[in-house]
Amino acid sequence: MIDGIFVVGITGPTGAGKSAAAREFVQNGFFLVDTDVLARQIVMPDSECLRELAVEFSDGVLNPDGSLNRRMLAQVAFASDVSARKLNEITHPYILALSEQIIKEAAQNGYKAAVIDAALLFESGGDRLCDRTVCVTAPQEVRLTRIMKRDGLDAGDVLARMAAQQPAEYYRERADYMLDGGGAAEELRRMANKLAAGLLAGVLAGVLEERE
Repeated sequence: MIDGIFVVGITGPTGAGKSAAAREFVQNGFFLVDTDVLARQIVMPDSECLRELAVEFSDGVLNPDGSLNRRMLAQVAFASDVSARKLNEITHPYILALSEQIIKEAAQNGYKAAVIDAALLFESGGDRLCDRTVCVTAPQEVRLTRIMKRDGLDAGDVLARMAAQQPAEYYRERADYMLDGGGAAEELRRMANKLAAGLLAGVLAGVLEERE
């Protein structure tokens, strides 16, 4: 545990429903750490992370006002596996440090449990902050339909995005709990709610131990 707060990490491939599951944990009293939000915070103008990105990928990733040009960064950073890996090497430590800071603040504010919503939980090393981890998976065809509807993309763009992520087996081999997000949204919410309630009850009762 981090400062006495029990931390659950939720991850899974895009379109499977991890954020929907994370919301059920919040409904049960977990404090939410959304790494997508943190990823934007760490690259605010004049931040150390943004300066590192400009050094690595050139000042071309900056707008005239010094803010991050996200489209340009994406173009240069995802041009090759090497540059994409370098982007992650720069940003992940900042996201993890901010996540830990926020979790400690939540503990000080009386929270007993927190949930980290992170697509790259294992790849970033974020699972080291967690006492338990959960993966949400769903069949590719289900995720494809969801993402096309959600993001307004065509099938080719979505498949390219999905191909860049880990297969379902990657998450299942690493996570403590698995949730099937391939069915109705109500069913995923039910399963996530049950898991969240059970974990929190274990924490409050003192029978669910932290991971060594």
